[in-house]
Amino acid sequence: MIRMRDEYDGLGPARQVFWETLEGCYNVVTIGDSRYPNTLNALVDSAQPLMGLPLPKDEHLREYPLKYADRLTGSERLLYDFSGKVYPAKREGKVLEELSLIDRGKFSEFHNPARGALARFWNRWFELAYVGREIGVDTIVEMFGGQYRLVKLLTYLETALVQWTQDAGMPKRWLFRAARDWARVVPKT
Repeated sequence: MIRMRDEYDGLGPARQVFWETLEGCYNVVTIGDSRYPNTLNALVDSAQPLMGLPLPKDEHLREYPLKYADRLTGSERLLYDFSGKVYPAKREGKVLEELSLIDRGKFSEFHNPARGALARFWNRWFELAYVGREIGVDTIVEMFGGQYRLVKLLTYLETALVQWTQDAGMPKRWLFRAARDWARVVPKT
């Protein structure tokens, strides 16, 4: 547990870049659009984890828009659409930085050092919880209960990013499972 906490604390700068960048993007998207709550945090809090995740082993995440996206409504649809502006679908002759809502100057700081590091952190630790049994899911949720918003938002972003990378999405399956299971572990009040 100490190792996980120390590693997470070391990601403080990544968390700051992550949230500052996305909040700036959110402010641009929501100008004049009354469907969106006032803050990104409020949108993430009101959205449920993405339906259908983690996908069965024979399904590919790049097919998510065809199988699930049209069924999303309310906050889930808004957060999914916002994530698709941060990580838009691949377009011939364009690079991701040109199409992303993130300012080109900030993109490289956000994409891998921030979002990527955070997604890898949560995916790896939840894999240890689900498969390796090195640490329990309940223990992680108790220790990091306030980070559910981050985990949930990462799943939306990773789902959007796959529409660019076109990979199967399996490397982040533990992150997706954690977002789904987190609410089950939190005690009902």
